[in-house]
Amino acid sequence: MLLKSKNPHIVFMSSMSAKNRIVGESVYAATKAGIMQFAHVLRNELAGKIRVSTIHSWGVNT
Repeated sequence: MLLKSKNPHIVFMSSMSAKNRIVGESVYAATKAGIMQFAHVLRNELAGKIRVSTIHSWGVNT
């Protein structure tokens, strides 16, 4: 369905934890780094067909 779309785009939500060391957040950081790397590879595989973006947000007060 994405390939048939007019402007296909996949957006991943990651975190700045994927790029920075935060003590006590090792598992969280590892999962976000995994999302970041998955998006990088997918971006290369889908180049010219589907845009792939990753958002690296800071903490959110929930």
